[in-house]
Amino acid sequence: MKNLAGLIVLFESFFTGAIVAADYAQAELPLKKVVLFSSGVAYYERAAEIDGKTRALLHFDRAQMDDALKSLVIYDPAGKSPFASYENSSSEGKINFQGGLLSLFEKMRGEEVEISGKTTFKGKILAVERKILALSDGTREEAVVTLFGAGKAAHFPLSEIEGARFTDPKINAEIEKSLAALKNGGDLSPSTIEIFLDGEKRRAARVSYVLAAPVWKANYRLDLGGKTPFLQSWAIIDNAGDSDWVNVQLTLAIGRITSFTQPYFAPFYTSRPALPLSIEGFASARQFDSGYGGYLDREVPMAMEEVAERKMMMKAPTPRPSSDFAENDAYYYEKESAESLQGYANAESKRVGEQFTYKIGSDVTLQRKKSAMAPLASGEIAGRKISIFSADQRLNSEENPSLGAEITNTLNSPLPAGSIAIFDGGSYAGDALLKFFPQGEKRLISYGDDLLVRGFKTYSARRVIDSVKISKGVMKISRKITHKNEYLFKNSADYEKTLILEQNYARNSKLAEPENYLEKTDRAYRFEIILPAKQEKSFAVAEVDSNIDQLVLIGAPFNTIAIYAGDPDMPPEARKKLKEAENLAAKIWSFENAAANAQRKIKMLETDQTRVRENLKAVGSTTDFGSRYASELQSLDAQIKAAQQELNRAMDSKNQAQKDYDDFVAKIEI
Repeated sequence: MKNLAGLIVLFESFFTGAIVAADYAQAELPLKKVVLFSSGVAYYERAAEIDGKTRALLHFDRAQMDDALKSLVIYDPAGKSPFASYENSSSEGKINFQGGLLSLFEKMRGEEVEISGKTTFKGKILAVERKILALSDGTREEAVVTLFGAGKAAHFPLSEIEGARFTDPKINAEIEKSLAALKNGGDLSPSTIEIFLDGEKRRAARVSYVLAAPVWKANYRLDLGGKTPFLQSWAIIDNAGDSDWVNVQLTLAIGRITSFTQPYFAPFYTSRPALPLSIEGFASARQFDSGYGGYLDREVPMAMEEVAERKMMMKAPTPRPSSDFAENDAYYYEKESAESLQGYANAESKRVGEQFTYKIGSDVTLQRKKSAMAPLASGEIAGRKISIFSADQRLNSEENPSLGAEITNTLNSPLPAGSIAIFDGGSYAGDALLKFFPQGEKRLISYGDDLLVRGFKTYSARRVIDSVKISKGVMKISRKITHKNEYLFKNSADYEKTLILEQNYARNSKLAEPENYLEKTDRAYRFEIILPAKQEKSFAVAEVDSNIDQLVLIGAPFNTIAIYAGDPDMPPEARKKLKEAENLAAKIWSFENAAANAQRKIKMLETDQTRVRENLKAVGSTTDFGSRYASELQSLDAQIKAAQQELNRAMDSKNQAQKDYDDFVAKIEI
């Protein structure tokens, strides 16, 4: 209600004309605070001590006005109705000069203009049209402007008008503004927001707003050459605006926020529908849907498959100590570190809502259009040097693993995404990339190829029957498939190395070999392998998954039954029953072949019968040839009848064999 009352006062002040700029003392609001977001926007805060009614000006580029109006916050603890005013975009160059003077006159019909040329005349623009003019040497079509003044209308060909001036100074000012906008590509810059603060006493006031800004960038230096890794992070910041930052409190924020623009600066008009007159008539018929009580408000439990899958992870073995490098560790035979890395004062890190911020320790001064680097965090972190071999590398080809490190963020703050310059043995060793790195999380990074280690991978798969179930004529076969990746690594270095092997896993598979893994990501297992100096070492990873085949035995083809009956992996009891079923199915198959042979024989005899009838018809039944053809027809009829009987017997036998088979398989229970 308090905000609503303030809004009412604001509107009353506006509509009664209570705000008069001359009543307000002008004051500057210096920039005091800047928060740069990793998402590409910046929060700006201006503040000052003011006394009494105060007017402050905020200057923005035309393209910044939408963001400024969307996010502007005014804090005036002693004020009652702060007010902001600005010249909207509809005043910026609304006159279009395309079409020249003729188009301008057309748009300004009804306005008074004074023209000069062969004659001078002042009047209001009545019409702009094309006419046929009668001249001494003929006729010519030309644009004509008709003015009305001093009680008469006068026509002036456009070619005779040498000058024109509108008598309304506002129109001339509008033309000047439109020409300026045209000069600047249609964009008047800067635009100004006037802030009116109506308090009566001395107080601290501030305004804030959010604008698009360059993304601040983080990068790192990581020294792996000492006993304990040392990490140093820097932030690259850009002041791309038109104002200097002088002793500004600078904060850098990490977070993936939602931010967008909306066209607040330009007046927006919407179309309105044309509605019929509000005449009392008949009430419309209405229908209502049934209600569902509290059913639709019930809480629906989320699917837990993914949660259950993660909980089923196998217990990882205890890793080697990662935060303490032994003096005799062969990995760190060079003890010299990069001397340029030191522990600078860390930026103050804290959580703000769901974001993380870094407040730069001292106030920042940065001139407009300049950039700078500032330290974020630095210190010793837990970690160790490793090699990394990804199992998605090509099969049957020799590959080098990656040089890398396993690091844990043991600093007092999360770290933003960025690049890492790696130093080792007092020299540059390569570059790595780091995603957002929460506090306490472990991460692998890689910065080159380990040329002293080579890895070779082979793959094999074995499928075995796990169980067979036959019931009611349906056979279900459960098979286990073992996928095995075998690795051979050769360490040519004269010191021991630690290698992390990454192998992708299938969602439904189970790890069979080895029993444990170092850790598991959302897509891969990680295994730790110690590679002795100047030696080769083999390592195998086996995963098992299963599938189920289902076969309806009733009506199954003979050759299909024969394949399953001959599978050596089939359990003995099932193989025995399938062998009996195969014998019964073989009878069906033999009778089907006999029936098919009888059908082919009948078809051949009928073809011969047709040929003989045609010949008999051609020679006549009373001739010698006719008698022979008639005798041949009788023989063919007898053969067709015998073949038909043969077919019937085969079909009867086939049907009986099919019944015997179906009855048999329907009774199998395994």
